[in-house]
Amino acid sequence: VSEKNATYDLRNEFYSIEMYNGLSSVLAANSCRFTTEKSSLNTSHLIYKIYQKAGFKPLWTINHRLNSSALEVIHLINKAEHYGLDKRVYHVDQINRLHNKILKTINSDSLLMLRQDLELLLTDASINFMIHLHRGIISTDSLFNDKFNSALTNYLYESIGSRNTSEKILALQPDNLHYRNLQQALVNFLNDNTIDDKTREIPDPCIDSARSYNEAKSVLMRLGYLTESDNLSDTSIIHSIKEFQRYHGLATDGVLNKNTRIAMSVSTKERYFKIALNLDRLRKDVEYRSERIFVNIPSYQLKVVKEDQVKRTFNVVVGRPYTPTPEITSRIERITTAPRWNVPKSITMNEILPRVKKDSTYLARHNFKVIDKQLNEVSINNIGWKDMNRDNFDYYFVQKSGRSNALGLIKFTFKNPYRVYIHDTPSKRYFN
Repeated sequence: VSEKNATYDLRNEFYSIEMYNGLSSVLAANSCRFTTEKSSLNTSHLIYKIYQKAGFKPLWTINHRLNSSALEVIHLINKAEHYGLDKRVYHVDQINRLHNKILKTINSDSLLMLRQDLELLLTDASINFMIHLHRGIISTDSLFNDKFNSALTNYLYESIGSRNTSEKILALQPDNLHYRNLQQALVNFLNDNTIDDKTREIPDPCIDSARSYNEAKSVLMRLGYLTESDNLSDTSIIHSIKEFQRYHGLATDGVLNKNTRIAMSVSTKERYFKIALNLDRLRKDVEYRSERIFVNIPSYQLKVVKEDQVKRTFNVVVGRPYTPTPEITSRIERITTAPRWNVPKSITMNEILPRVKKDSTYLARHNFKVIDKQLNEVSINNIGWKDMNRDNFDYYFVQKSGRSNALGLIKFTFKNPYRVYIHDTPSKRYFN
């Protein structure tokens, strides 16, 4: 019986010339920027390509009903937050409304328009979701004249009608260990927590110990580190604080110090957005290679990765909040041993020149030489340092190589617009 019904459905679709003509004329006129649901279609040029490939036949509906691929896609985008994405971007409410209208509408002309809109919205939602999963959230302008987006239409067309449409869409996610682990961690986080913007200020225990631990206990219970069934003794609370600290990259001392209290005051919604933001960053990191150096700035760690296996881990020193380390992807081009340090202009003016004005022996003691614009060395004693300022200082500082050099014994150079690099330092205490 099911085979006969399927054949009947297909035959009806085959003779539904009005549907084909409707889709063809709407798309050819490029009038699909908006639908009757007032939804903007950002991928109209790609929508046209995929329906052109399909001969302007419906992709998601059969006899005014959603097919299995459509149901899979709707189920997938309803779980968009599991991938750090906002399901409202993918027309979920509008698609549901249109489908309900279609089920209740008798007039054939109205059905045709509703079904056309449902097709366009589902295609736009699928294309956007695929792009966001694969490349991260990009500007609308970036959707044009792109090889990946052109290939995407073929990929989506081939995925529709298969038994695993959603699996094929999810296969577009980055295939690297950091992304996979973080995405799974986000699913666990959503399953274990209610996402809201509630915050809780934890007072300093030195000022109000009882209130501090009561507030902390409430947060720990809300986040699942403590439960009503736990023995709420001081020992169990300290243990749960240590667990919280461990999961948040903090020193696991069980003490409600400043950093722990700040972490506890963060809402689950803010935590969700941070995870979503980093998933988006990982999707945009198109230069992932089997052998790479991965610097995690907030964790102060550098990892040497080969074939998704962490081979070595090093502590690193990163920029201060007012001179932050930038986010970049590049390729190491050169390794320099015993490097000289060509001091950047900002450090020259903000740090070194003020010290030289206070202490005339500073440059000699720290092995610096002064270079003019013609790259000639200038005697330190021939410059009136007290009169130097940002407007008249036309020199450069260069620190000679050696164990006291600020770059230490080795420097890794890679192209980037920020003039940053990875280097050693004689200030080993900072690695603690």
